[in-house]
Amino acid sequence: MKQHRAPRLAAALLHRFSADQALIGDLLEEYERRRSRVWLWRQMAAAVAVGLTGRARDTRLHRWKATNLTAAPRGSAVGGLGLLALAVLIMIVLPQAWWLLAIGAAGGIGLGTVMVIISRRRERRRPTGGRRHTLLPILLLIVAWPAGSGLSSQPPVAAVKLDPIEGIAGAFRSHQVVMLPGGHGSKPFHDLLLSLARDPRIQAVVNDIVVEFGSSRYQDLIDRFMRGDEISDAALRQVWQNTTIPGVTHDGPYVEEFYRTVREINASLPKEQQYRVLLGDPPIDWAHIANKRDLRKWTVLRDSYPADLIRREVTVRGRRAIVAYGHLHFPRKEMLSNYDMSNWQAQTMTSLLESVAGTKVFAIWAEGGDEIVKLQPGIASWPRLSLTRIRGTVLGAADFTLFNGADKDRYTIRGVDDFVKIPKDRHLPMRMEDQVDAIIWNGNAPPKPILLSAATCADPAYLPMRLARVALGGLPQGEADAVKRACAVHKF
Repeated sequence: MKQHRAPRLAAALLHRFSADQALIGDLLEEYERRRSRVWLWRQMAAAVAVGLTGRARDTRLHRWKATNLTAAPRGSAVGGLGLLALAVLIMIVLPQAWWLLAIGAAGGIGLGTVMVIISRRRERRRPTGGRRHTLLPILLLIVAWPAGSGLSSQPPVAAVKLDPIEGIAGAFRSHQVVMLPGGHGSKPFHDLLLSLARDPRIQAVVNDIVVEFGSSRYQDLIDRFMRGDEISDAALRQVWQNTTIPGVTHDGPYVEEFYRTVREINASLPKEQQYRVLLGDPPIDWAHIANKRDLRKWTVLRDSYPADLIRREVTVRGRRAIVAYGHLHFPRKEMLSNYDMSNWQAQTMTSLLESVAGTKVFAIWAEGGDEIVKLQPGIASWPRLSLTRIRGTVLGAADFTLFNGADKDRYTIRGVDDFVKIPKDRHLPMRMEDQVDAIIWNGNAPPKPILLSAATCADPAYLPMRLARVALGGLPQGEADAVKRACAVHKF
């Protein structure tokens, strides 16, 4: 059905703007011979421009000697209805070019206003000429013609490898917040985070580091620690061991290394350049968590709480922050809700920051695997943790499910914890470039086993605490077994 809309609408517009009926017939006949819609758009634009120029020579149309804000005389072929028809044509033939309508409208109003002023000043010195009044519509057609066809036919390009520190420093030139994968126990991303913190380019623009691996219940403690106050090891470990995550995700030794290293970096920097570490996990109190329902009240805040924290402590103060979190918090729309963002349970950190707080976020997705290599084979040779911007690339044009699992179920959200599965044939597509801004290549390295420090396992309260929380959270038995194995390697 859509295939026949373009010629019908084009014919109507050509009849409206062009008196050459033979030309109309030839164009439509040629289109039926398997010409593309882009070809039809080009020919229609040229015919309309010629038709407008011809009508402009008819001085009867200019007898009122008045100009409206479309830069067309009253009675002209191009007015509100004519521009509306052109807008409809663009939306049907070339929906990607919707932004041209906004540009054309703004430019038309501006140029039309200028022409009104000029025409009034010259009115007494010489008669109004027809060519002047049709200048704007012709200019708009000329601008839209090549731009529109370029949007339709331009194929996506190959993604370009960037140094991650250079790329992230560059992102801060236009964004207050950069979302960096690294909140779920990945040592390579922790190493990258520390490399960023040490780099003078980052020190010059970043004020805050927001982390998932820290409970905001201990913000005052970590502020004092970063200032250089003496904090006991046992007290410090509460920061990452008492988050809303019941499992061992944040217990690796590289989490403690992060806090101690940033403290050392701050000691070497002028006070105005020192980082503030913001703990992004909701302030749960495990002493009052008796069952899974109690835990659920806190885990549902794991996007909204840090988003509000970033708004309050970073963006409204004109500061800039690196946000180190698991990358599933970063997409602009939630795939599990089939991209329906009308319910609060579907919101992500990025969606809340951009839609509610109006913050411009640069979101980075972590990716490693054969799927991305199939899209662009050369990526396999990239150094691990290479960064690439994806807008307009083959990676950006790919569907998000390629990166996040096409087999995952999706749900209609009817209420709190009330989800109805959506059939696979109703799953909506979503381009990767509409979800995030960049991808960081993590290579094909297999996941590493859980790593715990000897000091953590030597604490007699640690293993019973962690195993009890794993059970309370309903995690698989494999999680408990992995914790036991991680501590069994240490000899006490």
